[in-house]
Amino acid sequence: MHRFYIEERLGVGVKAEIKGAEVRPGDQVVLFDGSGMEFEGRINGFSKDGVTVDITEGSEGDTESPVEIILGQGIPKSDKMDLIVQKSTELGVSKIVPIYSERVVPKSFSSNKIERWQRIAVEACKQSGRVKVPVISEPVSFDLFVKDAEPSSLKLIPWEGEKERCLKKILPVVLGNSKVIFIIGPEGGLTNSEIVIAKEYGFIPVSLGRRILRTETVPLALLSIVQYLYGDLG
Repeated sequence: MHRFYIEERLGVGVKAEIKGAEVRPGDQVVLFDGSGMEFEGRINGFSKDGVTVDITEGSEGDTESPVEIILGQGIPKSDKMDLIVQKSTELGVSKIVPIYSERVVPKSFSSNKIERWQRIAVEACKQSGRVKVPVISEPVSFDLFVKDAEPSSLKLIPWEGEKERCLKKILPVVLGNSKVIFIIGPEGGLTNSEIVIAKEYGFIPVSLGRRILRTETVPLALLSIVQYLYGDLG
């Protein structure tokens, strides 16, 4: 059954419009609006830009993780952020915050990229069956991100310079308030001074092992581990 994201709030008995969809009158479709609800409906005709849907049934979605995960991602080069947004969304991330850290190149970019990343998140939700679309926020500085991080959250910062604390030893048996915050460095990693600042605000530097992972690999590995231990993966 075709699945579509509608920006407007939906409800049973409401008519919705799908633009540019390859569906026909009579087809059954599933719609979601990012509120956590999912709706079934039937195509009942054509509109100026697409087709109209009669919504006949609504239910609360059950595909969202019980863990709220916020990813602070040092902005990588090229189109690597596209992959990070797509796969992190599939793995249940709640919010992605692009971060300007010291080794991020370039230091600015067009706002069109935020819109692109949000569209990628929507498409990943459609494919994966999620009913809430993660927020892709405007980029912030490293300092601002660590200062604004909720104090009671589990706050982790993978760092190749950490030799004592490995992830396995740091993760608690039971997750306290069901919120986890990551900071992932860009290519070139994070600087010693950034690690010092992060530690002042409660972030725990952790080692992910002997191998050095690429910036686009780290968030996917961490999300998978956290969702397996505390969320709904497996």
